[in-house]
Amino acid sequence: MDLELKAYLDGMKRDLLDTLGGQISGLRGEFTELRGEFNELRGEFNGLRGEFNGLRGEFEASKLDLHGRIDETQRVMIGYIDETKRELREHAEAVETRLLNAFWKWARTSDMRYRQIHGVTASLEVRVQEVEDRVSELERRPDNSSAA
Repeated sequence: MDLELKAYLDGMKRDLLDTLGGQISGLRGEFTELRGEFNELRGEFNGLRGEFNGLRGEFEASKLDLHGRIDETQRVMIGYIDETKRELREHAEAVETRLLNAFWKWARTSDMRYRQIHGVTASLEVRVQEVEDRVSELERRPDNSSAA
């Protein structure tokens, strides 16, 4: 029985080793296939990483270009604003000059009219004063009409 049992156990051992050996070989094949797929995925990932880095570089270049354009636009706008300020200042000065000239002309003619009216008024005041003096003198005289 020991021999029979030993033979039976040896048979089972061989069957088990054959079965396990086949399964191990299958697993090795699957593992090798997975390793190949993993290496393929790693290559794709590295390719994506390269594309991402390229896009990052393009983004940074676009960002720098945009900043440059914004700075240039700012300089142009500041130039326009400064030019507009200068033009407004010149226009305001021209308007002020025209207004001052118009006021000066008006004041000159007004002053001449004032002097003329003042002269006439002064002359009239003198004449009125002379008339008042004559009337007062006549009122102080004795009445000559009763003697006549």
